[in-house]
Amino acid sequence: GCFIAAAPKMESCCTTVCLSVDQLSSVSEARGAPIVVLGQSLPPDGAPPQLLKNRVAVAVEVHQQTLGPLLLCGADVKFVGETEASVMKRLLLDTGAVEASSIHLEEESCDTIENAKFAVPILRRLNACEVVVLVTSEFHIPRSALLFEGVFRHFQFRSRLLCIGAASGLAVLPARTPLPWEIEPVEDISDWRMSERCEFEKLLLRDRMALWFEREGMAVPPAERFCEAETQLSAVGAA
Repeated sequence: GCFIAAAPKMESCCTTVCLSVDQLSSVSEARGAPIVVLGQSLPPDGAPPQLLKNRVAVAVEVHQQTLGPLLLCGADVKFVGETEASVMKRLLLDTGAVEASSIHLEEESCDTIENAKFAVPILRRLNACEVVVLVTSEFHIPRSALLFEGVFRHFQFRSRLLCIGAASGLAVLPARTPLPWEIEPVEDISDWRMSERCEFEKLLLRDRMALWFEREGMAVPPAERFCEAETQLSAVGAA
């Protein structure tokens, strides 16, 4: 994939490296590092979408390789009666591959910048030091990395990010016209095509991310960092 680094480099603070699960073995600092897993909006019946199941499956692989504690992030954003974090915990325990004692929940966050903000105090309690592993869908990595970098910098939390993109399984087809968020009723976001989801991520980067940082009283990253994230998204959408 387009986000797999040929050789992870860990020299400086706030470095973000994107890699595959297999490449983790080459990063000694990843051993025992906390694994942050980002949630996904749940449908009205609360059943976990495949996209979320894929994130959990990758989180299991990472945990088995690094033995790091898992921090599951996400509130009950859609008011289905269960938080995204709780749903992920249930999925993890159902695999039989993760002990309950290794799982920690962050159940307040309603968007990605809040995922990062509310994760920081928990990561400090988990004694996160050199690195934090971030697991989310491949199309979500560029924007999530930008947000986590900015939040970590604001709180002077000096762990580096290792990003692992879970395959979303979204259909690789050209975007439709009009785009799914331009019509009513809006199609469930889990049913969008990869090209559409990447375009929506670009829209969020351009129109909302600076406002999110300002809302939280945090410095907005430089324009070059936003351009880098957009370039990464274009590569994902074209893959």
